Amino acid sequence: GVTHYGHEEPAYFTRENGEKQSLYFNFVYQPYREDDGTISGVMVLATDVTVQVIARKKMQAQADMVIDLLMTAPGFVCTMNGPDHVYDLINERYQQLFGKRRLKGKSMLVALPELAGQGFDKLLDKVYNTGETYVGIDIPINLARDENIAPELRYFNFSYQPIYDENKTIYSILVFGYEVTDQVIAKNKILEIQQKHAKDMEEKVLHRTRELNEANEELIKKNKELESFAYLSSHDLQEPLRKIQAYSAHILQKEFPVLSDKGKEYFNRMQNAAGRMQALLEDLLAYSHTNVAERKFEKTDLAKIIEEVKNDLRETIQEKNAIIEVNKLCKVSVNPSQFRQVMHNLIGNALKFSIPGVSPQITIKSKIAQGSQFQNETSSLSTQQAALPTGSLSPKNDYCHISVSDNGIGFDPRYKEQIFEVFQRLHGKEEYAGTGIGLAIVKKIVENHNGFITARGELNKGSRFDIYIPAQ
Repeated sequence: GVTHYGHEEPAYFTRENGEKQSLYFNFVYQPYREDDGTISGVMVLATDVTVQVIARKKMQAQADMVIDLLMTAPGFVCTMNGPDHVYDLINERYQQLFGKRRLKGKSMLVALPELAGQGFDKLLDKVYNTGETYVGIDIPINLARDENIAPELRYFNFSYQPIYDENKTIYSILVFGYEVTDQVIAKNKILEIQQKHAKDMEEKVLHRTRELNEANEELIKKNKELESFAYLSSHDLQEPLRKIQAYSAHILQKEFPVLSDKGKEYFNRMQNAAGRMQALLEDLLAYSHTNVAERKFEKTDLAKIIEEVKNDLRETIQEKNAIIEVNKLCKVSVNPSQFRQVMHNLIGNALKFSIPGVSPQITIKSKIAQGSQFQNETSSLSTQQAALPTGSLSPKNDYCHISVSDNGIGFDPRYKEQIFEVFQRLHGKEEYAGTGIGLAIVKKIVENHNGFITARGELNKGSRFDIYIPAQ
């Protein structure tokens, strides 16, 4: 008459096809009693739990496999149960690192008293109470390999991972990690070397800064000398030249009949030389002013500047029957007086270096676009043409591109850089007047505007100058 209970009991069956099968049941055998209390049978209530048993066995097998892997892992592994953090599972590597002490069954601070005061018990408490995983990188630990041995400083990477039971309650903490003492010492050594190198570099920078300051002071001194030279050029040097020109003109006018043909030739040459010298001094003065001029920019209509230049050059334009085609020009922030000088030199050169007997055709146009567009346009040009240097224009900034082209005598593409240098002439003074400073002034002014200028040309097929300056 005693009830019998079975829990996950195996039962073996042979099916009609001869297949043998094992199943698991939870069951109850309960006596069935008559009214008079006699037992007349047994009531059996059974529940098939085969699926649950098989699943649990699989999970247990997986857990056993994970534990086996952890126990043989190259890093150190242990589990600490309960709020007192009592050691349970401990792999061989953990004991090698933390000492061959009896750890199992002891709380962490009892087993490893040297850890007291280093904060690891508080970290474990936090993980146990909140379920938040903790990961430590390059953590210093004062650790004794065995009892009665003075602790030494070592470094570890490790994690504290909460472990939950079937009721989703934390009952243990899995500790996994590895020692990185050698790596940290190496990193610290590298950091020490880097800091020493940085200090050396800082000293070099300070030394270089002092040199630059000295150079700047020297530059200021040179600029003052340049200003003195400019004053000398504009006054002291030009005054005797004007007297030479005046006296030679007076002699040619008053004493002309008594001069021999040779004398007249010499006086004409003297006047021409004095005129060239005066032009050279004026150009040098203009170039020096370009170097030291203030950068006062204002929004300016380029079309207005072109009209002013055309008025200045009206006689030459009419004399050569020149055609100046001006397309729609943009407004841009420039120094008006300096930029007027740029256009005066470029248009003046186009008129000066025209082909004899051919009417000069000068085309001026402009547009505003991003630097990337202009860089792509010029990168497709041949090496003998005027491709911009890589990185000279900021891809996302807007630039104003101004081009001045003509149908004149042009120049050999080999000299596309040389023509912007001071005193560089591609023709003799007998062929074309000038000092060789005009395009150097143009380049300097464009650079004062944080811009770039390039030139392209071909002999007897004209030339073209392209200017790129920031639109703002």
